[in-house]
Amino acid sequence: YTPIDDLGLEEGIRKLMETAGQRRTAFAASLVPLLVDDDPLVRAEASRALRELREPSAVPALERLLGHPTSTIRAMAVTALGECGTPEVVPRIAPLIEDPESIVRWATLIALRQLGGRSTTSVIAKALRDPEAKLRSHAAECLGGLGEKQVIPALVAILEDPDDDVRSSAVWALKRLGDASAAPAVALRLTDTNSRVRNYALQ
Repeated sequence: YTPIDDLGLEEGIRKLMETAGQRRTAFAASLVPLLVDDDPLVRAEASRALRELREPSAVPALERLLGHPTSTIRAMAVTALGECGTPEVVPRIAPLIEDPESIVRWATLIALRQLGGRSTTSVIAKALRDPEAKLRSHAAECLGGLGEKQVIPALVAILEDPDDDVRSSAVWALKRLGDASAAPAVALRLTDTNSRVRNYALQ
């Protein structure tokens, strides 16, 4: 027996969807406290379930965990927000791009990439100065994919980065953005010491 039996097809489906939504909300609410469980496996499973659930009603509770003293909990909260949040959460997670812990900065960068939108661009650009080369490289790739040309000066600045991967990602991103103003800086990479950087500059 379902509501469709009494209400008809259209109204019955609407009622079932409403009931399912209420259950999702309740389920998400029960998962959030598990993110601070003493058992790291429980925390990990709760985080995974929230990411898959993508329930917007969990956003306020997740935001409250962004300041948690445990770095893994901050990282799980920002990761879940990247999945179930909207661009409106960007100002709340933005400070974590400069978190002292690498795991949190990575989670924040990935969440910002997933959220997308113009509001994420300036925050991701801050990661171009991250102490970890791989994160700088990934940030450059993210910026290239977003397509916002106001980041060109920041990408040009890291063409002198000491890390080969960072320079190659910067050249790739600038090429993808396709703005002529970056052409002279990219041309200088034709004599780069790294072959991949030179190849990207040639393309």
